[in-house]
Amino acid sequence: CGLFNGFLVAYLNIQPMVATLILWSAGRAIGLLLCNSQIVYVRVPSFQVFGAYVGFLPAPILIAAFCIAIAALILRFTALGTFIQSVGINKKAARISSLGIWAIEHVLRGAAAKAFARSEHFAPPTPIREIVEYAKPIVSIGNQTGEGWFLTGEMVELIHENVPNIVCTQPFGCLPNHVVGKGVIKALRKAYPQSNIVAIDYDPGASEVNQLNRIKLMLSTANKNLER
Repeated sequence: CGLFNGFLVAYLNIQPMVATLILWSAGRAIGLLLCNSQIVYVRVPSFQVFGAYVGFLPAPILIAAFCIAIAALILRFTALGTFIQSVGINKKAARISSLGIWAIEHVLRGAAAKAFARSEHFAPPTPIREIVEYAKPIVSIGNQTGEGWFLTGEMVELIHENVPNIVCTQPFGCLPNHVVGKGVIKALRKAYPQSNIVAIDYDPGASEVNQLNRIKLMLSTANKNLER
């Protein structure tokens, strides 16, 4: 059933809900045809467990919860899950996006990256697929708010490059940044205890004195960390 639905969606470009309805209607019709329009009851004792109760919970609910948990683990912790959340079912978008990433990293800044790699004072830019891996333990890769996971990945990239002191600026009450910027600071500090991150709001009503004091506090913490 899943293979048939996948074929309809991936190769015939049919919407997933429509494909599900097609299989549901066709499956019922084929089943009635094979059974001479008679309703067939399953009398196999070993199948009764699927309609029974486990404690006070119906078995179908537990089976559904197990399937949802497996799907969530696949989406969260595997490369397949990353691609599914990033491009969905649009294969053309996936190919174009991958081509664009390759062109940026190897054509537009390929020579500069090689020069930085040979330099003693500079480091080459981190490939975006590595930034994805940096952000994955902290925030969902399917996050599309603001810069999505990219802002989180950039902060982790700085920490990996021995730049743990970070100022995360938030312009005009940016709600997405509160999720993928300010909202992940606690998780970043837990994963990287050496990190020193401060979020600064640059709203029209924000006090400049408060902004400067927060930056000075971050610098003071950075100096203390250097002395350790």
